[in-house]
Amino acid sequence: MEFSSEERIEFYKNIVNVKVSFKIDIPLDFEKLYSSLLVKHLNKLLVKKIRNMIIVKNGSESYILMCSKNHSYPPYSYHCNITGIKDIPSISNVNEKVQKIFIENSSIKNTEIQIDNITSKYEFGQNIDLRHIYSSLKEEDLISNKKLNLHTFPSLKLKFNNFGTANLYRSGKVLFLGQKSISETLMVKCILFSILNKIET
Repeated sequence: MEFSSEERIEFYKNIVNVKVSFKIDIPLDFEKLYSSLLVKHLNKLLVKKIRNMIIVKNGSESYILMCSKNHSYPPYSYHCNITGIKDIPSISNVNEKVQKIFIENSSIKNTEIQIDNITSKYEFGQNIDLRHIYSSLKEEDLISNKKLNLHTFPSLKLKFNNFGTANLYRSGKVLFLGQKSISETLMVKCILFSILNKIET
C-alpha cells in the first residue's frame, strides 16, 4: 500500500513518541559505568540504577541501558532502549547523543538501531459513541481483540492483527500504539477509518 507525501507529512506532525533499541559496546563494566555517569552528570541529568539497568533521563528522553551477563571482559555489551524521541528524523542523532551521555568511545552503528514502537495521535474533532462502535465491530474487521472501558477513563482499545493497537476516546481522540514504521501506522489508520465508515455513529 502506497501513501502520498501529504499523508506522511501529516503523520510526522502527529507523532507523540518513538521508542528505539540497539546493542552498544562500552569499555566499562556495569558498576564502573554507573559510577562514571554519576560523576559526569552530577546535578545535570537524573541517573539511577535498578538491578541490571542504568536509567538516564535527558529532557523528554529516557535511556535504559541493560548489561549482558555473558561478557566478563571489555568491551562490554549492553542493550539500550530510548523512549521519548519526538520524531523520526531525530533517530539519526541517536549515535551522537548516546556517546555524549554515556562515553565517547562507545560503539554503535545506525544500521543496528531498530524502531520498536511509534505512538501517534489523531483527532476526530467531535465526540464518538464508543459503546456503539464496540457492539458493531465484526471479526472480519482485521481486529484480533477489543476492550471497552467506560468506568475510569472512557476508551475503546482495538488490537489489530500484527499492527499494534488503537485507543479510541469518547472525546474523539485516537492514540495509535505499537506500530514499527510510518507505513504500518498509516495502514492501521486506513483500516480504522474504513471500519468506522461502515458504522453509523
